[in-house]
Amino acid sequence: MAYNLDDITKEFMFKGLFSEYLPSNYNLDSKNINIFEDVEISQSSDFIDPYKYSMSRFIDNEKRRVIYLPELTAYLSVVKYMKENNIIKELVDFSISGNSSFSKLVQANGKLSKHEISYFGDYIEDVEMDDELFVSTYIPNVVEKINRAKGAKGILYLDISNHYASIYTHILPSILLGYDEAITQFKIFLSNNQDERVTSDYKKYKDLDEKVRALNAGRTNGLLTGTLISQFIAEALLTRIDKEIEKRNINFVRYADDYEVFIYDENEIEKISTEISDTIAKYHFTFNNEKSRYIQFPYYAVKNLEKIYNRYLQSNVDSPEIIELFNTYFSLEKEGTKGAVRYLIKSIDQRIKIKDKQLYTSFLLNVLVNDNRSLIKVCELIVREKENLCFKDDHIEIIKNLLNQYIVTKKELEVIWLLYLLKNLGVNALDEDTMMKVIHSNNELALVMIIDEYKLNINDEIKKVLIQSAKSWILLYQLFLREYITKEEFKVKSGIKKNIAFYSRLKHKQFTHYKSINMANK
Repeated sequence: MAYNLDDITKEFMFKGLFSEYLPSNYNLDSKNINIFEDVEISQSSDFIDPYKYSMSRFIDNEKRRVIYLPELTAYLSVVKYMKENNIIKELVDFSISGNSSFSKLVQANGKLSKHEISYFGDYIEDVEMDDELFVSTYIPNVVEKINRAKGAKGILYLDISNHYASIYTHILPSILLGYDEAITQFKIFLSNNQDERVTSDYKKYKDLDEKVRALNAGRTNGLLTGTLISQFIAEALLTRIDKEIEKRNINFVRYADDYEVFIYDENEIEKISTEISDTIAKYHFTFNNEKSRYIQFPYYAVKNLEKIYNRYLQSNVDSPEIIELFNTYFSLEKEGTKGAVRYLIKSIDQRIKIKDKQLYTSFLLNVLVNDNRSLIKVCELIVREKENLCFKDDHIEIIKNLLNQYIVTKKELEVIWLLYLLKNLGVNALDEDTMMKVIHSNNELALVMIIDEYKLNINDEIKKVLIQSAKSWILLYQLFLREYITKEEFKVKSGIKKNIAFYSRLKHKQFTHYKSINMANK
């Protein structure tokens, strides 16, 4: 599989700190400074706790997952080490070498995979992205799995419990070496770290372990969900496990931490399940028994969502057809095809010609309000197509009401996206009550955006409360950058001491983690 290492590395460096689910305005790009090359960081870490926020799990509107944002210098230290020691390429190549994964680090088109590229089990999460169009791998993936499962009586579904949180960082050398060899070299290293039997690969990944721990304030248990670093390590580690399972002559496919095992003799289900459980247990993983299930033939009986959508591509879509299009996917979602509505929202592009803009806008707002799984994609679609939609004052009020509901219920990522959406729709003022609610909800990543997008609405009282309540390293830096607090206040409040000169340099160069919409559009 061909890929451009420079492009992969650049994306890893400048976009990998922030979750792919955030607006792309959160990134490490800057016209004034290259933070990987132009400024020194301390060799020792301050061990700052990562900031965390919640988002929808997509598979269920009410379930949440926690996303982490590690302190910047800890992140830079890991990325620099991985780049300088060729680890980014090693992990990509090792991932590509696997036979059973549908979540390899690089897609067939040579681009980095995203968590959104999922089509597994009962849930359609998304598909590959092209520069212009949404290119579905939905049906090709099912075809591939049906071909692999030929002759099977059924599918055994297994799901690793607390995947990222269960990754013990000391086990990183086993990615390239395998568990048994890594343990052997670990014991030799303990007795004599100069022993020639200890390979350069072991030492390199042992040092990576120390760097990765700094992302989580020095803790050894668990990778942080949200960064590309974690995605690379987790996928490569599971590829190592795949290779061990394959040696047992077990036929399966995997997407991230979800396994689909092809069963040819139902009398062997327990034996196969035990063998896989024993294999992953060496790497400190267990399966979530509540999610384990066995589906007999016929399996992979799925709806062709792409074919349904394609019916509407060749003609202007009038009002009855808009109703039919949306209702078809609403019905599929209601009948159990989880992610069908989100699939529709992602599929809509310039190929479909919608005549009734007002009705179309109303449908999008209905999805925005009622399908939390699709909220991010609706926001992206509206931002992209806002000139072709029909937004009026009553539409804006609906979005504002939803924003206030989500502030109260602490749906943090959704609040960020709704604020971003409102600004893109020309809402240039945010009332004091809403700002105070965001502050008291402790959504500090949203406040980073507000400071730049709605700075004219921040009065002295808001500023006072904002300074008093700020806790995360990223919000405190933004307050320091915009001169709400002094360098000493930033140092004391954040706990950053060893790298205070680094942040002072960033401030001098006006580096910001969030690029305002006006800045991003220039």
